[in-house]
Amino acid sequence: MNILRRPGLLIAVIGTFVIGFLIPAWFKPGPAPPLRIGKDTTHVTSPLLEDGSIDFAGALDRQLSIEVRPQDNAAVLLDQAFGPSSIDRKLRQKYLQAIGVEALPEQGDYVRFRAGLFKQRFEGVEDPDAAIEAWIAQSNQAGRQPWNAESNPAAEEWLQANVKPLELIEQASKRHQYYVPKVEFFQDTTSYNLKPAAELLVARAMRRLGHGDTAGAWDDLRAGHRLASLASHNCLTTIPFNLAISADSLIRTGDVALIETGLSADQARNCIADIDQLPGFVSIADLIDQGERYHMLFTIMSAMEEKSTLDVNVMLKQANQTLDALIEALKSSDWETQKQALFQVIDQVEDRITQLKKSTVSPMSQILMTRHTASLIAADTLLTNGLTLVNLQQVILTHLRGQVHRDLVRLGFALAAHRADHLAYPKSLDELVPAYLPAIPLDRFTGKPLVYVPGDNGFQIYSVGVNQQDDRGVMSGPADDVLFEVPAARETP
Repeated sequence: MNILRRPGLLIAVIGTFVIGFLIPAWFKPGPAPPLRIGKDTTHVTSPLLEDGSIDFAGALDRQLSIEVRPQDNAAVLLDQAFGPSSIDRKLRQKYLQAIGVEALPEQGDYVRFRAGLFKQRFEGVEDPDAAIEAWIAQSNQAGRQPWNAESNPAAEEWLQANVKPLELIEQASKRHQYYVPKVEFFQDTTSYNLKPAAELLVARAMRRLGHGDTAGAWDDLRAGHRLASLASHNCLTTIPFNLAISADSLIRTGDVALIETGLSADQARNCIADIDQLPGFVSIADLIDQGERYHMLFTIMSAMEEKSTLDVNVMLKQANQTLDALIEALKSSDWETQKQALFQVIDQVEDRITQLKKSTVSPMSQILMTRHTASLIAADTLLTNGLTLVNLQQVILTHLRGQVHRDLVRLGFALAAHRADHLAYPKSLDELVPAYLPAIPLDRFTGKPLVYVPGDNGFQIYSVGVNQQDDRGVMSGPADDVLFEVPAARETP
């Protein structure tokens, strides 16, 4: 559980820590000093709330919304496709005003989700739950292989119910900005629309492929990849970022199916060119520098709203300095450098806590403990146990895997082009240079060549993943390879 997403719980944890361990009953240093706004403490100096503290959600929103116009914003069309149900009713008016939408009626031609759609379809039949489950399972196949109305009537019904909102989703992918207002730190539920949007796009792509429309199928797949990339730049917090990467991963199943059914060399080259034009994912340094930093500072300030004798300025400064060092190291694209930087910062923080606690182990030292020392211990404990550092490794891995998958998809289309030209896959990836790619990307986890296993009618390409061991493409359990696999080519239905 990420305690950062549960501010009430976080405050309780800090309160227990402070009362039980840091501030013995005989330690009464007087009222805490007031918040000092500055680059070293609050990182940003505006906007201010009524109590004089920083509005961190407003500061983040201000940065994300620079020069964003509603007519350029992909999120506006997504909101119009999904309707107001994903926006907190209490925040809806403020949200719509910020995004530049006059109103979203409660009822409209919005995305129909399969559970509700099929529930209505099977209303009154014997054992409706089993019937609904069967149709959902059938429709799930729509994103994995080519199909048509006869082979997958459940998916056909689902797409027919979403014709108009799917058009809006496609139009959204063609815009060059993506901005979701941060009207409140812990309310970003519209990002959950990215996954169903991707599911609809890849399902329609597979239906088009089932009818022999290769170009139309790629249009939908490209739209899904582009939408995920755009969305990642507006997230700047871990949950919506993970949702953007997850949406992109759904599209890859369609990429595999497209290559399976066979592409001409020109078609495959066009796919590579389109991938090269996609906006990259937000950098991991930017993801942490703004969103996660602001979440951390906001949480510290919220905790200090409770009556406390700690110095919030010391805590904020300590947290900022720790993240500054980490963010600088994370600017490297090399996983080993990033991993070592993260572990080094964690070790440094834990060492500081150990040393500070050693200096206050005796009753007398506890009596003499300064407010400054108590505040440093509280800040470091938050960093390691309650906030950023404990979750950052997984975020870094998610980001890296997303980049690796993009590398593999690009390589997959290059292999498809080679097969179209030579009627076989190459024996080595090096054969793709320079006719299909200017260079072969290295494994981002090791800096060494990616593993390539060619077959008569298919192939595997994969990264060895974080454990840096060749698990033969296995991605479950302790094996953590990052795989892109195209089985033997098959005919469309």
